Amino acid sequence: MIELNPLSSDDREQFITDNQEAFIYGALEEFGRRAFMKQPYYAGYSS
Repeated sequence: MIELNPLSSDDREQFITDNQEAFIYGALEEFGRRAFMKQPYYAGYSS
């Protein structure tokens, strides 16, 4: 049986960070660095 519990505040922050990094990785793989980095929100991101 699987039990779902609310995330602690540390776990929540890590979950958000992990999802942001996974999204950025997927976007870079799909569209390429040049197209993706033109977006102002991610302009400061470096992998």
